[in-house]
Amino acid sequence: MSSNPELNRTVGNQIRLMRQSRTITREMLAEQLGVSARFLADVEDGKVGISLATLNRLCQATGYSADYYLGLTRESYNTQPSELIHKIKQIPSPYLPYLNGIMEEYLKTIQHKQ
Repeated sequence: MSSNPELNRTVGNQIRLMRQSRTITREMLAEQLGVSARFLADVEDGKVGISLATLNRLCQATGYSADYYLGLTRESYNTQPSELIHKIKQIPSPYLPYLNGIMEEYLKTIQHKQ
């Protein structure tokens, strides 16, 4: 656990931003991480730090990188496609052909540039 108050505030703020952007309750995330909702509230408020094991579970559960939570990058996604898959699953099936077309055009564009 970190004893650095500034780092604790950064991590806590990033966790809160992630939760709010995905409309996940504190209780839901706490359950996924194996911690209490009260502890998670204290983390989000920057009162306490989290262990490396909890940070690892957080990254795996959310698909966000540790660099994002530590405030080292604005990019929230790690190299795994779990967040993309999560978003795609939320798209109503009638719209999937449109997304497929967009992805095909994007892939053609980046392959052409290589």
